[in-house]
Amino acid sequence: MGRYGDAITDFTRALEIQPDYPWAIQQRALLYRAARRYEEAFSDLTRFIEITPGDPWAIGYRGETYRMMGRYDEALDDFAYALKLDPSRSNIRSKYNELRSLISRH
Repeated sequence: MGRYGDAITDFTRALEIQPDYPWAIQQRALLYRAARRYEEAFSDLTRFIEITPGDPWAIGYRGETYRMMGRYDEALDDFAYALKLDPSRSNIRSKYNELRSLISRH
């Protein structure tokens, strides 16, 4: 099934048993991203945010997933919101600034 496929299958099974288990949703989202299955990663990250609202980590990761999908405006919105929730997130600030710079050049 591949490098990530078995793990994705395991987390999917876990979520069949407990559909709102945040950790399993988060882990599967990261695996989907690593496998470049961005739509599925986006879906899981959005679900994670619905279950655990206000989590700057998840919002920042969803922003990065938006960026990977070429959805730059949404990525900036998520990065900005994550920074509003937690201004100390330097990694998110860097991604926000990089993307703003990239957009302003085009």
